[in-house]
Amino acid sequence: MAHRYSYRRQRAHYRSASVLPRLGVVLAAVAVCALVLSATGLGSYLAQRFFVPFYQRMAAGAAAPSPAPSAEPSRAPAAGAQATASKAPAPSGTALVDVPAQPIYAVQLGVFSSESAAQSEAQIVAERGGAGYVLEDGGRYRVLAAAYITIEDARSVRDNLLKSQGMDAAVYTGGTGVMSLRVTAAADRIAQLQAAFDARLAAMEALMALSQSIDAKAADLPQATQRVQDMRSALAPHLTNLGQMQKASGQTDIAAALLQETALLDSFLASLTQNQGTDMVAMSQKVKYNTLSLLDSYTRAFDAFLT
Repeated sequence: MAHRYSYRRQRAHYRSASVLPRLGVVLAAVAVCALVLSATGLGSYLAQRFFVPFYQRMAAGAAAPSPAPSAEPSRAPAAGAQATASKAPAPSGTALVDVPAQPIYAVQLGVFSSESAAQSEAQIVAERGGAGYVLEDGGRYRVLAAAYITIEDARSVRDNLLKSQGMDAAVYTGGTGVMSLRVTAAADRIAQLQAAFDARLAAMEALMALSQSIDAKAADLPQATQRVQDMRSALAPHLTNLGQMQKASGQTDIAAALLQETALLDSFLASLTQNQGTDMVAMSQKVKYNTLSLLDSYTRAFDAFLT
């Protein structure tokens, strides 16, 4: 299968009060999010259960992170970034695959110039139930506590930390913008590629919803395990299709990159179903950390196509 790529990357202007309109396909994740509490309740819960002890410990003598910027930090792609694109009319069998944005909305608890300092702070965050994920960003190291489906959820947690606890929290935004891929292939393969992107996005949102449900005690271990198994079942046919595309093309291309990122997601989900003895707090921390890791990996993988 031959591919020619034309990207339209829209800068993720997540600092404004409004949020980019979600594509229709995200509606597939709404059912999974039914158990999630309201953003305000979730923010209060996390502030009281995880981050209050964390900052009490910091006040007792732990090294404090550098102040978070007043504006929401972002590693969003530069406006107008493009890969090489052909202006010639699309030949027969060529179509545009519209890839939905995969944003990152995360609560940030510190920014460091030293990776070792960031890792030390991340360990404290992880001990309190947060992700403790260190995201490298242009020579700076951001300590992230959790990722959320919407920027409103992330802002709710941040606001609770700022107003009730006086914490130096911020909302970090990044990820990928909307992409349009010009693909030359059989019609069924084009449809399969579109569906695979959509399914991966739905699974990531389901994973973030699961983390919030666990924190809010709206899902016990059997329920959480079942939801994870449902995510894997939904991804399985798309992994098969992506593998067939890669074999047919014999190239390292967009299908191969998506296959790699989706396989990483499936591998993590499989690990969750095997840890039946894990307590819910530990499971929540594991989900938070790996969700951020998967989002970061996906962003870097598809940013590489623009360089």
